[in-house]
Amino acid sequence: MISHLEFEKLSRAKQFDHIRERGIYLMRKRSGRYIIQLLSVDTFFVEIWKDTNADDIKTITGFSDPQKLNFYLQEVSLPDFFG
Repeated sequence: MISHLEFEKLSRAKQFDHIRERGIYLMRKRSGRYIIQLLSVDTFFVEIWKDTNADDIKTITGFSDPQKLNFYLQEVSLPDFFG
């Protein structure tokens, strides 16, 4: 298990390996021309920003501050969970 700070120091290839091995997909959100995937990895979260115009991953960022999840909470509706 690694921290988000250690994750940030990995090469992009190693980040993808770690995500594949330990990541749990949580949700996807669209923001402008980007699709952002949110994953839980070990004790932190990971955002993957993909530019849909260029079909290219722009950033992979690890974070542990739960306040950053507010960006995603506006997409979640509790009635969706209860039918």
